[in-house]
Amino acid sequence: MSRQLIGQLLSRMGKLSLIDIDEILVEQAVTHKQFGEIALSWGLCDPEHIGEAWCNQLADGIQHVDLEKVGVDAQATQYLTSNLARQLGAIPIRILGDLVVVATGHTLNSVEVAELSRTVGKQIRLVTVDPAQLQSALQTYYPDQAAA
Repeated sequence: MSRQLIGQLLSRMGKLSLIDIDEILVEQAVTHKQFGEIALSWGLCDPEHIGEAWCNQLADGIQHVDLEKVGVDAQATQYLTSNLARQLGAIPIRILGDLVVVATGHTLNSVEVAELSRTVGKQIRLVTVDPAQLQSALQTYYPDQAAA
């Protein structure tokens, strides 16, 4: 099964028309910006709609994301302690209602997923990231106190 496209998901949500999608795709071909970024800049949908569509896209299975493009929401990092984030090699990157998107540099085993879910206290959706990006994010959001 192929991954659903953001435009398709936003259309199913009633946020974009087929004409909107076509126009965004033309703009995307010229500017090379992300689809959601264009839809937002044109005022066609809200950040919550993009987030919901992204989570629906992630429901297709564990996706790989680029932290340099996606970024980390600092508020999301409050769901894990520094010790647990480092122990699991995971960092929460988004809060979307009752869902927390968690990035990891490796596949978590069932015990790790259960501990993560229990600690976060919300539904979790896992995404994978480049291990070097994960280490950089962990250092930024959970600085090593011993090194300070």
